[in-house]
Amino acid sequence: MDDLYFSAPIDNERTLCLAPITERRRAMSSQQIDDPSGYFLYELTGSGESARVEIIARILSEDAVHRLRDMLKLD
Repeated sequence: MDDLYFSAPIDNERTLCLAPITERRRAMSSQQIDDPSGYFLYELTGSGESARVEIIARILSEDAVHRLRDMLKLD
């Protein structure tokens, strides 16, 4: 699977992201992520060291990533 990254701004502080989860993003989340494989739909709030990540869903197939991207109109 190629690494795909899609996102769209929700407002000035928040961005909806559909991408693999990086170690940095995992550290920004207070949620337990036992298996970081696949793609994640998550909300990124803020920027820099104070940014927070809230994981909404884990996506296992590249086809599902493309379908979600289209449904959510992510770039």
